[in-house]
Amino acid sequence: MTKHAERIVPHQHYRELYSTFANHVGRYHFASRFIGPESNVLDLGCGCGYGAEYLAQASGRRVVGMDRSAEGVAYGRRWYPGHRVKFLRGDVTAIPLRSASIDAIVAMEIIEHVEGSAAMLDEIVRVLKSAGLLLISTPNRLVTEGTPGSSNPYHVREYAPKEFRELLGDRFGEVLVFGQDLTPACSAGLENMDRIWHNLGLIPELFDRLHALQCRLRVDETVTGLTFLRRLLRLFRGNQDDRDRPQDLSGPVDVDYRPRQIMSQAVGDWDVQPYDIDAAPVLIAVCRR
Repeated sequence: MTKHAERIVPHQHYRELYSTFANHVGRYHFASRFIGPESNVLDLGCGCGYGAEYLAQASGRRVVGMDRSAEGVAYGRRWYPGHRVKFLRGDVTAIPLRSASIDAIVAMEIIEHVEGSAAMLDEIVRVLKSAGLLLISTPNRLVTEGTPGSSNPYHVREYAPKEFRELLGDRFGEVLVFGQDLTPACSAGLENMDRIWHNLGLIPELFDRLHALQCRLRVDETVTGLTFLRRLLRLFRGNQDDRDRPQDLSGPVDVDYRPRQIMSQAVGDWDVQPYDIDAAPVLIAVCRR
């Protein structure tokens, strides 16, 4: 996938780029396993806020989603209201929070966008408590440099695993780096399906739609037949309304697009492991002071 967006918009990416959306939600799923249920959490560079909403599902957690984009913050406030998740506007190099006030910071796919990465990390250290935890991800430069068409115009700098580890190690005593990639089973399945579709002469768009339908079928196992038929009709009709919907933030929340309802099955296609890091498209670090 060579199409880039400055931020993930749930309504757009669930249907059009659902695999990209699942990939991003998978990082929050991984991060959530390290964060205690009673923690104060900061989702730094939260974009439209779907990740902050995901983190806030644990009972007792209090989550702040922060982004410099007024549109992203407005989206989060409108679509993810709740007493355990709040959104504010701010810059990652000047976080508008008290020192030593946060138990865990999640910073997914943000450091590669920042000119002053050192200033960003200094601010992270400032607002974290003494035993605070940082979970941070970034694209793996070893992979993106070797992938045609993968250059992202919004990225200031990407990091190789060694560079990422050293950058974080300057401020954190413990740094564990993991790699996120498709599971071997999913990769093998995609390769086999690619061969089948190629031999049958089917176009890639049809393959993408059928794979998306397979994901949705897993989620629809317990819902009514009418709901399934409605989804099937939307899928093959093209659903122009859904493509236009991200521009309209005034309506009620449609549960179909909330990550906890739809993407919980799709994130299983992605795996986070401590081995083969150099070949993983995305790096995720767990850091403790």
